[in-house]
Amino acid sequence: MIVRHVAGSYELHLLGGLRAGTHQDGYLVIFPATDGKLLAHKSVTNTVLYYEAIRQLGTDLIGHERRMAIPGKQPLSLWTPFNPGKRPYGVADHWSGIARALRKAGNLAAAELAKHIAFAFRVSELRLRDCSREYGWQNSEAVVAKIKPNRRFSNIRSFDLDMALHSLLTEMGTARDYLAHFISLHVLREVRPCDSMAKLYGRAKRDKLEIAAQGSEALIEQILQICDPASAEGWMARLSEFRNSIIHRAPIGSMANEQYLIAKTLSVGDKEAFQIFFGIPRDPISAPNADYVDALAHFLGLFRRLREFAYTVADASEIAPTIQMFTDKDFVSPAEG
Repeated sequence: MIVRHVAGSYELHLLGGLRAGTHQDGYLVIFPATDGKLLAHKSVTNTVLYYEAIRQLGTDLIGHERRMAIPGKQPLSLWTPFNPGKRPYGVADHWSGIARALRKAGNLAAAELAKHIAFAFRVSELRLRDCSREYGWQNSEAVVAKIKPNRRFSNIRSFDLDMALHSLLTEMGTARDYLAHFISLHVLREVRPCDSMAKLYGRAKRDKLEIAAQGSEALIEQILQICDPASAEGWMARLSEFRNSIIHRAPIGSMANEQYLIAKTLSVGDKEAFQIFFGIPRDPISAPNADYVDALAHFLGLFRRLREFAYTVADASEIAPTIQMFTDKDFVSPAEG
């Protein structure tokens, strides 16, 4: 086995197109500032404190990207979304492990669905990365073009940001429906399983007592709440409305307050940085023309709630994930074996 020397660097992705890294002296460095320079925030001695420091700045951590240079090869990039929960594995790896366990148990239909759920979440995570990259490009452009703070602006690459947001919503909608299918097939063990969350929600409202009798009362109650468009906790109903709007009615720009970006400012010590803002309604059902929030910030929150729901469904399946682990035996050469 040949092990190559790999040189790499880590870059934290923050909301608004900002980036962060660490200085050799232990400072958390935010960039770019409105003058194109770095902003040293404060000393961080423990990686656990990064998230706390970033939240204190008034922003949020999306994930981190590791860029690797391998001699004689094209540069590589590895993306890891930030998971503030306490689960030992990312949601995609967790569902891959469930698929593996179900396959070993001989339940091939449920295993295939679990594999699809893992795939949908892995793609959703990459679409989050793509959105963040587009926000990052726009942030750098605002600095280079010397955009005035809180001024509207647009450019030809704004279309790329729209496409990235569309793709993220599409993939989250796919993960949502795969989860519904898995619940119907494996958790509720229905003879004719539902293949979408809309159908499962309708069935739950119609046949609540019959479904609850199968031992899934807590999960069904949660679905009835999060899919209810009239409920304040109906976040999945809002996610579905966003997704259905861009798929069936109009692009994301039609929901926007104005089809422009805004370079809002964020104070870091005695300096300032831009945070790119693209306004969409927080509630596309009850208040489609009011209370505008940033698209990526809002969709990041919806993604995290969808991810937690996926963990809840995994728990309800009562299948412990089989996580593939490498041991010394995997690295024995053919001659030694």
